[in-house]
Amino acid sequence: MNLIPSNYITQSEEEGYDWKHMILYESDIEKATQRDTKYDVEITQNKLSDDFQWASFGKAGKRIMKLIKGIDPNDEMGLLDSWLEYLNMELSFPIAVRVTESEYHNNIQYGDNVSLESLDYTADMRGIIASIRSKRSNYNFPLCDLEVIDETNKNFQILKDYCIWFANR
Repeated sequence: MNLIPSNYITQSEEEGYDWKHMILYESDIEKATQRDTKYDVEITQNKLSDDFQWASFGKAGKRIMKLIKGIDPNDEMGLLDSWLEYLNMELSFPIAVRVTESEYHNNIQYGDNVSLESLDYTADMRGIIASIRSKRSNYNFPLCDLEVIDETNKNFQILKDYCIWFANR
């Protein structure tokens, strides 16, 4: 049973503190009957870690937690599918984006400005695959390797949240 207030865990995560351990003097402790086994404590801590793992990312973390709430954190494809559905509803295409990584593609280079045309599918290791247009050609490209050029565009934060999640999952 978890008796730790959620705001304490969130604040600890945001400030980079460890909420799983507490150092006390012997004089601060009263003898009690053992309530939980070590296994029970581990299970609860792991569940809470999953629930609050994004709290340290501030506002972006709160948006991410809201989006992935209720999805098993070990279900990579379920998480990616949830992101794909959300992004397709929230983003307005086409979007002017800049390439932030290009190790998988010879025709697209770091720093290239391209147009994000659509989000097509998910791939295990590369995340959501986007359809981009560069000059006169279309390519499939990992969404996590793109950033919206105009930081004032509503698409900027939405795509940035996905990139934060993808890099830290």
